Amino acid sequence: MNFKKLRQDATSTITGWFTATIVEGSAVRNSKNNPMIKAKLKINGGEYDGRPIWNNFNITPDSPGALRMFFGQMDILGLDENFFDNMPDFGDHPEADLAAAAFIAQALMGRSADIEIGTRQWQGQDREEIKNWRQPGSVGGFGSAAGITPTALPGALPTALPGVASVTPAALPDPPAAVEPTTKVPDLPF
Repeated sequence: MNFKKLRQDATSTITGWFTATIVEGSAVRNSKNNPMIKAKLKINGGEYDGRPIWNNFNITPDSPGALRMFFGQMDILGLDENFFDNMPDFGDHPEADLAAAAFIAQALMGRSADIEIGTRQWQGQDREEIKNWRQPGSVGGFGSAAGITPTALPGALPTALPGVASVTPAALPDPPAAVEPTTKVPDLPF
């Protein structure tokens, strides 16, 4: 173990867009007794490869806005309308909602998304949290700060000023190769 690195990881926060994969998930009840999926994600690639971040997916039946956010995040992670329309019926016993949340948690394993990590204050300290979700490589997102953002995945676009993306020729992909025409226009006699 490199304790210098461990201490640095424990006392620093990161921000920006990263691709991450869900590696753990469990169904629990939140403080309002609603089902919640606790998920652990790990960042893929770059300087922070393997760094964990946690997220709670709350299922709040009496809040259409919270449900819209939940289903939007699930859709980004590949659990779309078809998935939910074809879920098994868990019955109407008191723990059916928790069983359904456990089924969803299992289906989330190994799924990836681009996440925007920001910070928030909790008990007087900065903590990392996922502020926004989007499908890997896409623009826009779904979360508390959903929408187009000027930041980019690490290494994708250099940043000239904090929060302002700039593009340099070195950051642009190579242009497509020229394509030769497959048919030729005949020479005209004049």
